[in-house]
Amino acid sequence: MINTLNESSLHKALKTIYSLEKETVTEEKVGQWICDIINLNTDEVIEIQTSNVSSLKNKTTGLLSLGKKVKIVHPVIIEKAIETYGENGNIITKRKSPKKENIYSIFRQLTGLTNLLLNTNFTLEIIEISVTEIRSKTEVPVQLKNKSRRFLRNWIKTDKKLNKIFNTYQFKGKKDYISLLPSEIVCNTELKKDFTVKQVQKYSARNRTDKANITCMIWVLRKLELIEEIYREKREIHYKIN
Repeated sequence: MINTLNESSLHKALKTIYSLEKETVTEEKVGQWICDIINLNTDEVIEIQTSNVSSLKNKTTGLLSLGKKVKIVHPVIIEKAIETYGENGNIITKRKSPKKENIYSIFRQLTGLTNLLLNTNFTLEIIEISVTEIRSKTEVPVQLKNKSRRFLRNWIKTDKKLNKIFNTYQFKGKKDYISLLPSEIVCNTELKKDFTVKQVQKYSARNRTDKANITCMIWVLRKLELIEEIYREKREIHYKIN
């Protein structure tokens, strides 16, 4: 039961799914770290990270330095239901959340891992999922333990449950990250040599990708030297794919 007391139902469900392969063990120590899953056939460490991926930077760096293959599995919630329960355990409300993420939402969390993303022994696996978020009603508005609430609320999140897995994306090298740029740019001889954030956003509109996510993706791709700035015009930066 090492390191499992604070696991959410979502984390437990994903860990169970990824440990179904033969010759896997869970909660094993490698060096100074307790690892979610180890595939004994491939010697790959699999970490399920349902929150900020960048928080695994030190652990991932350490495992890679030991010669281990490392896969981080991160879920992106594209559908979410919210259930709120009272003190007696009875459900009070159930509704769909209007907030929806997509594959482009991950780049906000990758800014701290740019020096690891193209490591040949590193894999990032993104899964698009639907969940049910469980909330407990409180008598008075309360702050969270991490003090992150700007405004107090009269509920706290107590759990997340996995409903369904829709799609899985693996990122292991340059082509995988470049593939997230719209095909209208990647496959266009002229645009791939000269494009802007506005153009990326325009062609990504069908994925409901906001400018903040696009800007963050461009920053990461530039940090990975997959794209580069070629000139600026009227405060707008123009890029090309390397």
